[in-house]
Amino acid sequence: METVTTKQILTKMQEWASERKALSPSSWIDACQRLNVLLANDADELVTKQHEVAKMKSLLLSSKDSKVNKATVAIEATPEYLEVKKLEAHIKRCEESIRIAKKRATMADNELKNY
Repeated sequence: METVTTKQILTKMQEWASERKALSPSSWIDACQRLNVLLANDADELVTKQHEVAKMKSLLLSSKDSKVNKATVAIEATPEYLEVKKLEAHIKRCEESIRIAKKRATMADNELKNY
């Protein structure tokens, strides 16, 4: 059985949107429910990467002639820092998708009540 990731779910949702597929609210809720559950893995990965970047910054600042601004610029130029920022953006997209799905489900429920 293949493991599903939040990136795969978001990619699928992007496909649905670009293909203008009409999906039921339950499809969106199902996808976002999975996002919500799997988001814990991404959050753990983010914390680990942030910790790695913090250790790098600490090492830079521990040298005698290092200054905070110089260390910050040096850290922000690393691939590790880039990974942290990309993961933060990914998590924000997941959270926003979940919020939209909740709103969409509420709207669909209200439409059904009005009939």
